[in-house]
Amino acid sequence: MTYHLDAATELTPKGNGGFAYAGGGAYLNFDTAFGGGVMALAVGAIQCFAGYFLIWASVTGLIRKPPVPLMCLFMFLAAQSQTFFNTANVVSAVENFADYGGTAIGIMKGFLGLSGAILIQLYETLCAGDPASFILLLAVTPTVLSLLVMPLVR
Repeated sequence: MTYHLDAATELTPKGNGGFAYAGGGAYLNFDTAFGGGVMALAVGAIQCFAGYFLIWASVTGLIRKPPVPLMCLFMFLAAQSQTFFNTANVVSAVENFADYGGTAIGIMKGFLGLSGAILIQLYETLCAGDPASFILLLAVTPTVLSLLVMPLVR
């Protein structure tokens, strides 16, 4: 059975709990190679906090002003955390909702846009007028939420 996520992406289950990703030929063996979705969420949380915290620290003057390539590395680190969150979500949804994997993933992608709107509302409510606080909010909120939902992922 192959799960068609969209026109260009499909996942094929393997016998040992992994998936073959047809788009790039990569093999994801989540349960044995990486420690499962919990490990992916943990790595994503660490990357998210480290990247956004270092950006916040450089914006507020907590650390010296970094050169542009180093600031780009901080931004890359923060943005790359979303890959780990998405991987944990997609694999967990496809394993748990085998018949409705595409629907579950579509709902998750819809909530991704909603979460951005929620973060903007939190910023407007808690720290309006202070963009540095928004960067700190981006460092703390996704990290804490990921750590809180880790026990629910299987």
